[in-house]
Order: sequence, then structure tokens, then C-alpha cells
Amino acid sequence: MENELELKWRRIQQAMRQEEADGCLLTMNMNLYYVSGQVFNGYFYLPAEGRPYWFVKRLTIPETNQVHVIRKPEQIPDFFRDLNLAMPRKLLLEADELSYNEYIRLQHVFRAEATGNASALIRHIRMIKTPWEIAILFESNELTISLPVNSH
Repeated sequence: MENELELKWRRIQQAMRQEEADGCLLTMNMNLYYVSGQVFNGYFYLPAEGRPYWFVKRLTIPETNQVHVIRKPEQIPDFFRDLNLAMPRKLLLEADELSYNEYIRLQHVFRAEATGNASALIRHIRMIKTPWEIAILFESNELTISLPVNSH
């Protein structure tokens, strides 16, 4: 699954570079599952270059140098400083899914010069299936075909 996730990250990063975005912050469950293979309470940050970071409110995934426990998003800039990560000049946020107040809050936390819509970007990337996703679709189709037909 790791190679599958890395492929997704690379696709997102390529799209981010086309939009001249420096970072992408995700927090909605469907997007968290897509980029990490699990749902958690927190944030997934993907820089335009390099590996992602998880900022979790409850530690449900193993803590590593990429996973950090926070109580609130306002703590994320402190981790950026500690990790020598540059704050993004253009940050992609889930504009289609976040409430207005949460969107404004995250804009304020990151103090990015510009923000963009990560929702549209992720939705577009998810339309193009990875080899693993295609294999699962075919496997599911085969299982469906093998089911007995119930004729009443």
C-alpha cells in the first residue's frame, strides 16, 4: 500500500506544481483516507516537494518523525519551525468541503499569501485510477459476475 500512497502523493504534488502551490492541507475523511489509507482526527500536509506530514489530534496512527500530535491547528506553524519547513506561500485547502469559518481559520494559521481549492484538485486526481485501484475494480467485477442470479 505504501507504493500506492506514494504514487498518489506524487500525482498531487505534480498538480500542485502546475497550480504553483507550495502546500496542500487536507482534513476531510474521504481525502484523508485517499492519501493515507486511514481516517483520523487531524490534518495531512503535503508539501510540493518531499514527504507528507500528519498532524493528529488523537494518536491513532504510529508516531514517527512525520506524525505529530496537536490539540489545534494553530500549533502546526510551531512544528514547521521546529522541522525547518517553510510556510507555504500558496496553500491549497478543501474549499468545497470546509465551513467558511474553518477555511478562514486555516488561512489565518498559515498566513499564506494565497490559497487555492484542494477539493477540485483531489477530485480530479481521484478520477484517474491507480493500477491498484483498477485491479480492485476488476476483482470486484469478477466477484459480482460469479454470484448466483436469484430469479423470482
